[in-house]
Amino acid sequence: MLDTLLTTLIREMQNDNTEGRRSEARTVTRRFLRSVARIFVVLNIEMTPATNKKKRSVIHFSNWELSARKLARIKSDKIHTSQIRV
Repeated sequence: MLDTLLTTLIREMQNDNTEGRRSEARTVTRRFLRSVARIFVVLNIEMTPATNKKKRSVIHFSNWELSARKLARIKSDKIHTSQIRV
């Protein structure tokens, strides 16, 4: 299907017989190429891995978890582990 479209666009751009057809084919080809480039950029942006997401570091203790932030608070405040809410 794409091959047929490209062949038609190329053939019409080389057409000297019909007046105005060559300029119209150039316009259509430019629009097509802009659309393809736009789709390519969108797909490239969507497929790149997200590096700006913060990963939450978690330490597992039997059936409950402590985040790195809570652990830092424990260390700085000298809170006893029985006082921590999960």
